[in-house]
Amino acid sequence: MAGSRQQEEYFRSLVQDSQDVIMICDGRGVLEYVSPVAERVIGTEEALRSVDDPRSSTLAEVLLVDPTVVTEALRLAKDEGSALFDVQTDGRVLETSVAPRPDGFVVAVRDVTARVSCASGCTRSPTTTP
Repeated sequence: MAGSRQQEEYFRSLVQDSQDVIMICDGRGVLEYVSPVAERVIGTEEALRSVDDPRSSTLAEVLLVDPTVVTEALRLAKDEGSALFDVQTDGRVLETSVAPRPDGFVVAVRDVTARVSCASGCTRSPTTTP
């Protein structure tokens, strides 16, 4: 019994202290779980509300995207085993990955704004050496 309690605490710590938002949704994108870091990473009112009551929000509402984007990502994840899409909101870029599970999907969201900004600023211009 102690081993299972330790394992539960370990996984709870991983999800709660992660830099990525972890969400679990059903097959229609209705959220069942949203990790507390959503407040910081996503920062939308829907994300703030969904941490306390995930069943009242959908993935599209939290990410502020067209529901057809989410529907297509869920379909792709189910058919292909995973799906990846970016969301641009409030000047930030959120990389969103979707993986199927037997009763729905696991969704991970990561703020990749700095990486995208760096990549766009790192273009080389041709130079000549005398």
